[in-house]
Amino acid sequence: MSQNPYAPPGADIEDVRTPSADEDGRFIESGHVVAAGRGLSWWGAAWNLFKAAPGMWILTLLIFFGIYLLVAFIPVLNLLVGFLAMLMGTGLLIGCDDLNRGDPLRIGHLFAAFKTRPGRLIVLVVVTGLLSILAMLVAVLPFGLSMLPLLFGMEDMDTSLMTGTMLVSFLLIFLIFLALSIPIYMAYWFAPILIVKHDFGVGKAMLSSLKACAMNFVPFLLYGLLGVVLTIVAAIPIGLGFLILIPMIIASIYTAYRDIFFIQR
Repeated sequence: MSQNPYAPPGADIEDVRTPSADEDGRFIESGHVVAAGRGLSWWGAAWNLFKAAPGMWILTLLIFFGIYLLVAFIPVLNLLVGFLAMLMGTGLLIGCDDLNRGDPLRIGHLFAAFKTRPGRLIVLVVVTGLLSILAMLVAVLPFGLSMLPLLFGMEDMDTSLMTGTMLVSFLLIFLIFLALSIPIYMAYWFAPILIVKHDFGVGKAMLSSLKACAMNFVPFLLYGLLGVVLTIVAAIPIGLGFLILIPMIIASIYTAYRDIFFIQR
């Protein structure tokens, strides 16, 4: 049968539209295990995102710190500086997602999270802060109470013995606090991007982030070791390398999220 010459074109719109980043894999709510070496590749993928817009990355970073310092020196408002930094940082994660889609990074990305579930993000910061305070109390109180007899009887105690005892106590406090803080940071790590990109509640986002980080401990260990090396390198030229490293850290959070929470089709 001959086709109607007056019929509209029959091309499928789905074949010609630009696919979104979410279409190149299946999203897994709690993430999945990736190969150990992927922890190193997150930095490589982050470098590619930085190279896509190096000038805009540095400009947005300078504006970020300019706003941060301005608010930090304003009485009362400086109490909100932590929330401001987290919202702007999350906005840059949204910018990473746009870069991954082929869209440009813009200064406006700094403020993108202010209109994308900011309430949940603020609650996330509050919950994380409260958990950190609780971790500090758990670490400090037992040793603080055990130190009271020493402090009251310090006149009868050898100075070197008292100093050594206090140093050991402070070291144990630090190690316990560090051990308790690691799960808190793991629960926070991917939570902002899960909230803004997948509409997760705060509790669900933190639990998913904690599971994803825990099951990928080895990749994160390699990621962290390379991060230490990059930090040392960035500090060598009077700290100018941080203009590159800080955007890469932000981008690496995004690239790790893409790798862990998506399975390629």
